[in-house]
Amino acid sequence: KFVEMQPKKAGSTVDLTRSKKVICVGRGIGGEDMLHQIEAFAEKTGFDIGCTRPVSEEMLLMPRELYVGVSGLMLKPEVYLAMGLSGQVQHTVGVNSSNVIFAINKDAKSPIFDQCDYGLVGDLETIVPTLMDCLK
Repeated sequence: KFVEMQPKKAGSTVDLTRSKKVICVGRGIGGEDMLHQIEAFAEKTGFDIGCTRPVSEEMLLMPRELYVGVSGLMLKPEVYLAMGLSGQVQHTVGVNSSNVIFAINKDAKSPIFDQCDYGLVGDLETIVPTLMDCLK
């Protein structure tokens, strides 16, 4: 039974494996609205954006070519910023060679905080707009 037809999302033109600054978003972004805010932050700060597998395959917010982890891309950026991702080993194995890892997550017990150099516990809906205000 045919249910729906959707156009395929365009693939990325960014090679994250060569990026010096990468933001990776996880399921904790909630949806498209927060993704757009993070994209605006990335544009202002020169970060490229990747995602976790659920953001690509379950939430359908980003192309598969941009997911990071054991079944995706292996990265070695100078700066890696994890936003709203738990930090399960399937993901962190793809970024553990980063020079500096920052993490933002509302769950203080999230595994990403065991892997990062600097962590901030808080809600992205508060933190991302605050970061954007600081850039003005």
